[in-house]
Amino acid sequence: MATRLIGTDSDDPWLPDIVQVHAANVVGDTIDTDEEYRIIMFSDGTTRAIPVSAVAPDTPTGFARTVRINSVRLTWGAVDGASTYIVRRDDAVVATVATNNWRDTAVTVGETYSYTVQTVSVYSLRSAETAPLSAFVDPALNIAPTVEVRVWPSTVPLGNRAIVRVNAIDADVQTLAVTLGTDVGALVPTTDPTVWYLEPV
Repeated sequence: MATRLIGTDSDDPWLPDIVQVHAANVVGDTIDTDEEYRIIMFSDGTTRAIPVSAVAPDTPTGFARTVRINSVRLTWGAVDGASTYIVRRDDAVVATVATNNWRDTAVTVGETYSYTVQTVSVYSLRSAETAPLSAFVDPALNIAPTVEVRVWPSTVPLGNRAIVRVNAIDADVQTLAVTLGTDVGALVPTTDPTVWYLEPV
């Protein structure tokens, strides 16, 4: 059976295999199943065949940001059929992620940034971008962490070991930098950076 070549009106099977594609959206049938597909071209120069029924994915909803002193965290609702999401900052692509969140750590205190997110489907079709979301990295966020120290048991019998846990709410809740001192023993770190053992001296 002859195959129609893209960009031609001929069913001649002896035409050269390589032809210049000059149509932006050509509809045809698959060779093996006769399913309808369309040839689409993308801005990067690639060409793909996708089902005729394929449509652009939905624009993400629930787009929100959390601003910290050294980062801006973006979150949005997951979109059915999404393969990846494109994140733009000030109209420039800064990330392509597979999850429905992203953290921008390349920020400067005192600057304001504008973000949008766009869904990309498994067929590389893109949704419309979200409405821009502004984020001001406020210097006032640079505050000392609030630290709470708890020991279990609350009263340590002489010569016994206790567990010391430190809960800190700092700018990004990522790192804990606190120096603890005690006059009843030595603090021994564990694999959890918020937990130490209090060893008797």
